[in-house]
Amino acid sequence: MAAAVSVAISLGLVTSAPASSLVRNAQGRSLSISQFQKLKGHLSGVDCFSGERCLAVGALAVRNPKHSLMALLLTTDGGTTWVEEGPQRGGELDGVTCASTSDCWSVGSTGGFTIPRILRSADGGVTWSTQAIAQRGEALTVSCGSISMCVVGGSITNPTSDRVLAPLVTHDGGLKWAPSKLASWMAGVSGDSCPSASTCEVVGSWVSSMGSSEVVGRSINGGRSWSPQKPSVHAYNTSLESVDCTSASICEAVGAEAGCPQFPKLCGNENVTAGGLALRTTDGGAKWIQEHIPKIVRILQAVWCASPKDCLSVGLRSNGTAVALHTSDAGSTWLIGSLPPGVGFLDSVSCRSTDDCVAVGFDGGSWPNGTLAIVRSTDGGVRWTN
Repeated sequence: MAAAVSVAISLGLVTSAPASSLVRNAQGRSLSISQFQKLKGHLSGVDCFSGERCLAVGALAVRNPKHSLMALLLTTDGGTTWVEEGPQRGGELDGVTCASTSDCWSVGSTGGFTIPRILRSADGGVTWSTQAIAQRGEALTVSCGSISMCVVGGSITNPTSDRVLAPLVTHDGGLKWAPSKLASWMAGVSGDSCPSASTCEVVGSWVSSMGSSEVVGRSINGGRSWSPQKPSVHAYNTSLESVDCTSASICEAVGAEAGCPQFPKLCGNENVTAGGLALRTTDGGAKWIQEHIPKIVRILQAVWCASPKDCLSVGLRSNGTAVALHTSDAGSTWLIGSLPPGVGFLDSVSCRSTDDCVAVGFDGGSWPNGTLAIVRSTDGGVRWTN
């Protein structure tokens, strides 16, 4: 493992930063805040896990557009100052979570995005170690029901076959990761949430020549096996990207429906267009209810619920710019938050309280031309600043 590098980054999740704020990178060059915010790459995951501490992960673009460097940022002051930590390796990180103030995990891939990686920190994100797994593919998401039990989802296969082995599960704090019992309906996992060491929900999609449909699975034995759940979705060509459970009974899941331009026979006489998708269960997944999402939303990429009633979701508008939604009535009404101009996409969101939240993604164009984006709201998602 490469030595951990600490880079003080005063990019401030406030409207302004002190004029003297500097970034000192591994080579000792000093970079202004505006220079740092022009770094090419994207942030894919964020978790605010203790007091003023948050972790953000993603990828930094390098000269070869087919490659990238893992990005892992830590703040201990609510976002005024960020420090780059972790192994300086090729690849990207897609998800991050902390089961306690010290026990944190991040997942992603290296080696041309074909080798999954699981990183663990035992000191709250300051130093990281790589945990060995003997699979191929990409790890996209991680959730922990305790400091010893975690679930990793993604598109993960055997080294010698294409059989999907996601989710991977550990019950000993990451010493061993094993594929859980997989049913034929689970083609991969894009989001997971474990509100306890025994109960977990996973979401994704199942794709066929006729389109795609949302997939939801539930485990009540710590991820050792999974049972399918079937939402009552009045939508077509759908996928789910993220899920967050505030208890074993209450979960919120988000994603998108692609509409029917390519599969008109599926829709009959209905004119169904692409848009965001949000589902909620209050009975442990026995029934999932579809919620109304504003028509300007193309896709919802992530969801975070600070309480059973207070949730935020981020993603993409129909016009190709980022969108952030918030609800304070358990999904009955989703309202659009005000974002700074130029934010191209938001990929993840996390809250320290019902009011104080951080979202990450990228500004400007898509990979490798976009630049890192971090925005913050202190009013529950009504207004965001960078």
